[in-house]
Amino acid sequence: MKKYLVIFMALITVLSGCSRSKQIDLQQTNIHQTTIPSKVDNSGKSRVDSHVLTINNIKYDLNLELSISSDNKLTKEELGLLRNGIYAKYGYKFKSKEYSDYFSQIDWYKPSKDSVDELLNEIDKKNINLILALEKGFNLSSNGQYKFIENGQSHTLTGEEINNFENVLSDKSNCGFLTCEYSEPSKIDPNEVFYDGSGLSKDISETEKRDLIKNYGFSEDDFKLDYIKLKTIDVNNLLSKKIGLTLKDIGTKLTYKYVSKYDAYYCFHGDTNYIDLKCIDGNVDSDEVYTIKYISYVHSSMPINRKVTFKIVDDNIIFLSNTKVN
Repeated sequence: MKKYLVIFMALITVLSGCSRSKQIDLQQTNIHQTTIPSKVDNSGKSRVDSHVLTINNIKYDLNLELSISSDNKLTKEELGLLRNGIYAKYGYKFKSKEYSDYFSQIDWYKPSKDSVDELLNEIDKKNINLILALEKGFNLSSNGQYKFIENGQSHTLTGEEINNFENVLSDKSNCGFLTCEYSEPSKIDPNEVFYDGSGLSKDISETEKRDLIKNYGFSEDDFKLDYIKLKTIDVNNLLSKKIGLTLKDIGTKLTYKYVSKYDAYYCFHGDTNYIDLKCIDGNVDSDEVYTIKYISYVHSSMPINRKVTFKIVDDNIIFLSNTKVN
């Protein structure tokens, strides 16, 4: 009887050890799993966030503020997917086959809208700006700051930094502020700044077009030209973001045709004032003011030597002046 009891006890010990070994294995496995952030709905039950994008086995919750930097080593293609994922979650219908094919494989993507800009919240916009900065080659630390200031000391910008700024200044939201000359922000000419739309132009529906022709002095010939439609709120938001002012604070009036019914400005033209620019050199002083000298090319006109000054606040360029260099 004792012999059977000893065998029975030994068997229990072995089984217990196996069970403990399995628990350890499971715990070790879970260390490497990425948990998708969950939320609690009105019923009190936890639910998995539906707007999660997985890149390189890392899950990014597109509804939360992203914590990414240059240290993440994401490629431009991967950053592009992450940025467009923000638009995808609102159902944007991609014109690019690459993005359309990619997001069609994701179960939460439901294409339904031609434009989702008005649906973007502050977190979305902050994430987009962060990703754009990384896409354009800015070296960002993990706290989102540009690594161009060294201990608050003035220094000459490196060739890499100059190239990075050339890309950023060429962006539609910035380029307009290089089309006119001003010694201080209040002296900009908004007619030049917004002549190409600054990336803000809205579509004009057929109903709106007929209304503008019938009731507001527009003609059919106007709509044969290139046009821009700028909502007042968008104009003021961009001015506030880029120079800290709005239309009422600027000395030069925006003379585009204004229609109060749509609270929008309309401009029709057959040309462009978009500039090609080549940044030559630059520096940053101890007050963190950047000065960059560049050559601007507009149409077939002679190139113009200019210098632009600006600061960077919360990952955003704030323009101070744009003047000619002799």
